Amino acid sequence: MKFFPLIWAALLRKPAEAALTFLAITAAFTLLSLMIGLNLTTQQILDRTRMDRLWVDPRFPDEPGLPLALTGQIARIDGVTGVGAYHWLGGYHVDPHQHVGIVMMNEGMRVAWSEGSLTPRQWDELSERPSGIFVSVKAAEKWGLKEGDRFTLVTGANSRNDGGTSWDFQVLGVVPDYWDWSQPQNGFIIGNATYLENTEPLS
Repeated sequence: MKFFPLIWAALLRKPAEAALTFLAITAAFTLLSLMIGLNLTTQQILDRTRMDRLWVDPRFPDEPGLPLALTGQIARIDGVTGVGAYHWLGGYHVDPHQHVGIVMMNEGMRVAWSEGSLTPRQWDELSERPSGIFVSVKAAEKWGLKEGDRFTLVTGANSRNDGGTSWDFQVLGVVPDYWDWSQPQNGFIIGNATYLENTEPLS
């Protein structure tokens, strides 16, 4: 503390230089903190990521599912153990302002997303019940759903081959939230892609 008066006097002698030095030190520590935070975030993402999985987005995202021919080609590549596809079915439930999306998954996702929220028995149940859905805990809380409930999704015009816009689902069960699919506040809903493919108009 005995050197404090000397430091203070030096700062007051050249206030402009002192202010610039303070700003430079502040900026340096701010950048250091941002770099540390970015590094930790990146490392967390890498720790959570399956390095043996490749996610591919279609060039035309409005087309549902994965073409059978392309599925076979990918499956024949050396080292590939499973090929799955999913498609988002978006709309609203009850209130047009209450937007919700259902992740419609095909049978291949049983292997491609083997660490997900669904058990083998639940995959079997989803395969047997095309109009069935599984909801995560957060989604069940948001929409007030439980096993056996009906859930209606209203989509845009020309979304069904019968001309309707209403999709009726039955809740098959409530499953744990999974970090890769769960939006923080809304959770997720999983449906059967076969129901979507058989109900949408032919392209």
